[in-house]
Amino acid sequence: MSRIKAALFSAAGLMILTACMPHNAGKTDSNPEKGKEKMEQEKKGGSEQAKQQRCRSKLHKAESRDDLLRQMYETAVLDDCLYAMDVEELERIWGIPVGIPDPNDKALLQDLRSPIGLHVTKTELLDGRKIYYLKMTKSEFERTGTLFPEGRFPAFLPKPEGFEDELGLANRMAWILSGNPYIGPENGPIRYNWQYFWRLNGRIMEAWHWELGAIGHMEFHEHANGRFD
Repeated sequence: MSRIKAALFSAAGLMILTACMPHNAGKTDSNPEKGKEKMEQEKKGGSEQAKQQRCRSKLHKAESRDDLLRQMYETAVLDDCLYAMDVEELERIWGIPVGIPDPNDKALLQDLRSPIGLHVTKTELLDGRKIYYLKMTKSEFERTGTLFPEGRFPAFLPKPEGFEDELGLANRMAWILSGNPYIGPENGPIRYNWQYFWRLNGRIMEAWHWELGAIGHMEFHEHANGRFD
């Protein structure tokens, strides 16, 4: 075979081999940001799962107000793992109503059945921040009028920060006339017209004062976001 023919056969073979190769062979991802985003999502998912596992080891059936409050303080203030938990799982663990509030329901108090007279709701703001609310059921409010009928916070909580939030005599009289069963001692540990809160590592727990020493509900914020600064 002449050199010319050999060269022609070699060139034809190379062209056939090239045509048979996959078009993507040897190519790399032209969008490195997409790969980075995928890695971040996988990392976040793993982090959420780790928080859930950590939280499950700290949670159990809620036996009382103090038991539930301690669990929430330890997992939403001292730790941040509670914010990764689903409300359905929390309801199974605690044995009380836990859910996401209905935006169309304007009732201040929910008529729910709870073995300890309390229920929990969870909301997520547009920026992704999560908040838990610890509330009385309607029947519990009618019975006690406050989360802390003893007139003080549980001893396991550290001393809170606070500030006066004067609502005025008119609101105080309206509170009395509304038939609320609770009127706390004016100079007691939970003072009239004061808002109380606990801050740690960018998270915050608030005790919402309604009137005359009554604490209406507790809030747990994943990010303080400058609250009370």
